[in-house]
Amino acid sequence: MKTVHQTAAEGFKPAAESYAKTRPHYPDSLLEHFLQIVPTGSNVVDLAAGTGIMTEPLVKAGYRVTPVEPVEAMRQELERQVGIPALEGTSWKIPVDDGSQDAVMVAQAFHWFDDIETLREIHRVLKPGGVFALTWNMESKERSDWVAAIRRIYEVYDEAAPQYRKGHWKKVFETDEANQLFDLPLKHIRFTNDFEVPTSHVFERVLTKSYIATLSDQQKQQLRRDIEAQLVPEKGFVPNNDRMILYPHDTDLSWCLKKQ
Repeated sequence: MKTVHQTAAEGFKPAAESYAKTRPHYPDSLLEHFLQIVPTGSNVVDLAAGTGIMTEPLVKAGYRVTPVEPVEAMRQELERQVGIPALEGTSWKIPVDDGSQDAVMVAQAFHWFDDIETLREIHRVLKPGGVFALTWNMESKERSDWVAAIRRIYEVYDEAAPQYRKGHWKKVFETDEANQLFDLPLKHIRFTNDFEVPTSHVFERVLTKSYIATLSDQQKQQLRRDIEAQLVPEKGFVPNNDRMILYPHDTDLSWCLKKQ
């Protein structure tokens, strides 16, 4: 039986509250685009829902949302943040009926379970023609020198962890079986998602990354020193009078339809 990746299971457990506080929300433009693909009022599973950062806007947009999340601490934080219950489940065992969902949304998570068993299970729960959507928020190193600098520092620690930026998640969609299950290739659109955060949130956000949360206290202290050394005006890190900084992000959305 497949189990949740150890880095995700252990790393997200202690970081749930900080994750909800410092992880970016999704841009309105993404939800507007999703509404063009999936009508409001539809049944949507928010798979690997985490603390509900995607669940909440889906609910507000009028969808009938079923959040599914394997990590108990994350489910508890979702229920506290969003006010609806989250079901325990994984991408290999989604606790909803066959053909019951108009869409399955996976936000910031598919790289943890990018296998054919997941695609089979998502296919099982979708209605014919149902939408499988994947989205990720990424710190934009292309548009910010200080973001590029700190990413070079903390991404050293993610060698053993699956990550969106590495692109391995795409391989399952190249298989013959994936093409039998879904109308491929994936469609894709990118949105700009820049927002202001307190300067203190920059490092706190880094700590919510699963592969960072599992480091020793000594390693985290050194990492803080290394990162804070890069948060300088010469790299464009110039907070306003309220100690807020613009944090540049890009948001990718990919999707496909279940074959009839």
